[in-house]
Amino acid sequence: MALLKKIENKLEEIGLPGSVKITILGLILFGFATLLHETFHALTALLLGCQAAILKAQILVGITGFSCPYSGFDLYWRSIIIALAGPIGSLLAGIYFWATEPNGYARFLGLALILLSSWIQLTPWVPGTDGWKTWAEFKLNPIIPWILWFATAHITFNLIGKEIADERWKEWTK
Repeated sequence: MALLKKIENKLEEIGLPGSVKITILGLILFGFATLLHETFHALTALLLGCQAAILKAQILVGITGFSCPYSGFDLYWRSIIIALAGPIGSLLAGIYFWATEPNGYARFLGLALILLSSWIQLTPWVPGTDGWKTWAEFKLNPIIPWILWFATAHITFNLIGKEIADERWKEWTK
């Protein structure tokens, strides 16, 4: 987070308004959230005996490829776990960052991880998301992605509501 502080200082030297500064820093944090999400996919694939590589990590789009030397049911359950590792890992990391940072970039990163890299990625009806892959591609019972999506929605909206109620943004956005 020290790098973000340096970037913030440079943006202040330029004289950008606070709202523009937050937008730029927010986009950087969202990019980092995507990279972290893809890292969870890749690490899980490696732990399950597969080869993996992060092929793309941009602000809102990431792709991790993996290849497993398995077939049948062994490949099936590994594929589901790898697909869910990105959003579930992002959710846990997001909660950690949000809960351990009273104010600042790590807290914002936590919300970005929870909102974009977890909740949206668990959306079961949007093609390409991890939630969609679990039932459309891997034929997991569709109720499971819906339950995960609803649970992360609950966490997401309650944490955002807490941020608004606590007015932590006022202090951070000065």
